Amino acid sequence: MKPLLIIPPCPSRWPAMEDLLAHKPATWLEDVERRFRVGVDGSGDAFGAVADGGRILSAAMIARHGPVGLLEHVYTRPEHRRRGLARDVLSMLLSWFDMVGGKRLYLGAAADITRVYEPHGFRPLHQAPRDGVATVMMVRGKSSPAALYHDAVPGCTVRSPARNDWPMMVELLQFRPGPDARTALPASAVSAELAGLELLSQQDRGLCALFVAEHGGILRNVASVAVDQLGERTYAMMMPHDAPNPALREALLRFAESRGYKRVEFPLESLACDS
Repeated sequence: MKPLLIIPPCPSRWPAMEDLLAHKPATWLEDVERRFRVGVDGSGDAFGAVADGGRILSAAMIARHGPVGLLEHVYTRPEHRRRGLARDVLSMLLSWFDMVGGKRLYLGAAADITRVYEPHGFRPLHQAPRDGVATVMMVRGKSSPAALYHDAVPGCTVRSPARNDWPMMVELLQFRPGPDARTALPASAVSAELAGLELLSQQDRGLCALFVAEHGGILRNVASVAVDQLGERTYAMMMPHDAPNPALREALLRFAESRGYKRVEFPLESLACDS
């Protein structure tokens, strides 16, 4: 069976994909449904699938923003494993990613199955527990992207991100720590995919507002401020915690003031000072 390349939106095939991925937690399923059935503005996503009639046996997704991508939802029905279906889907998607200009592709996988991805050019970046499972973040690309994040850069553009920025948010957290100084980089790195999705989902639901500082097509900082707080006080966080961006912080404070908040607290910064 030859794999199919599916470029969203593809609402007619969503019921079959939903049946395959029904085991996914709500946050993940919400995102994959939006990407598959409706499409995400500004994203260059693609799905690979092996289908038998109206049933999908194996599938995977690449969420892409320009040269950066995330390989997600690699899954084969248990009764159809060890037939090379996932390998064929991966090979097709990786060829597509290279063809459309993809340069850096990330994935998070359980440590005991990373050998599946190594023949496809993936190499490990970080390892740490995620939900009690030893997880490895891996990257595929000809050059090391770490050099892109070594130095602070002037003149960043501050803007509000959208769901298409998810791959860039995950990439940032592979090389710079998250908002909590008590959490080591490997731990925040392996949690970056879900953390990014949850922030974007909260923004979509009107619970927070997100801001990013971008330079040269790369996100340098991400900030969040709660907008569902009652009263004159709200809460915010910035990442990475070790490289604050004054322009980003000022934009966040101005926005909070425009929503009627007179005080913005950064509790993770206070915890870092106390530790």
